[in-house]
Amino acid sequence: MTIYKTFNRLWFCEIGLLVGFLFFGNLVLNGQSNSYTDQRFRAGLRLGTTASQISGDAYKGYRKAGLLAGVEGFAQLKDRTYLSLGFLFTEIGSIPSDSEKKRDQSNFLEIQLTYLELPLLVHFQGKAKERYRPFDFHVGFSLARLLSSRITSQVTISGPGIPPLIDLSIVNRQNEFKQFNANFQLGLSYYFIPQFGLSLRHVYGFQDFYQAPADVDTQKNLRNFYWSVSGTYIIR
Repeated sequence: MTIYKTFNRLWFCEIGLLVGFLFFGNLVLNGQSNSYTDQRFRAGLRLGTTASQISGDAYKGYRKAGLLAGVEGFAQLKDRTYLSLGFLFTEIGSIPSDSEKKRDQSNFLEIQLTYLELPLLVHFQGKAKERYRPFDFHVGFSLARLLSSRITSQVTISGPGIPPLIDLSIVNRQNEFKQFNANFQLGLSYYFIPQFGLSLRHVYGFQDFYQAPADVDTQKNLRNFYWSVSGTYIIR
């Protein structure tokens, strides 16, 4: 209960910071010049895709594709350092490969999780190119609120020579998935022009979003990992 309350406080704190970034940043932008290099506060739209996997399931590889979309606020701290705070809808999960389906006699589970994610990142920019700095390395953490979960299963009839069916009990345990999760984020961006760039990020879950019951040998704790590739458009 204490951890839950702590996540709630952090969650509302990040939402407040994001609103402040966008509101006060907009006021500042209205009084600044049109040069992107002069802007201390900026706002951007972010759209991209995710490639994810779940540690603890029976599958390997970042095969589950999903959507990532939302807004971000940016605050320049120093000449080459700034903060960003996002408000993103993120789809992640896991799905087996064709070889893994064949290995398990076409018995498999596909998991899709949708989160509202608030990443807080510190950005370190590279050398200047003309009027802006195209490269930036960023690191930080995010808080994620589970919005929905969906598990699709396919099961064949067992028989002689066919391995035991996959454990489907997790389908009925989705209410035990943690509502809040914390993640570590690491990424690199390249801006082709001052107002548009592409980012590659890796997100690592600090904690399991599902803890398997001690009396269920066929299940393990589950934790999220994913890559994202996204484009960011900076709004004046």
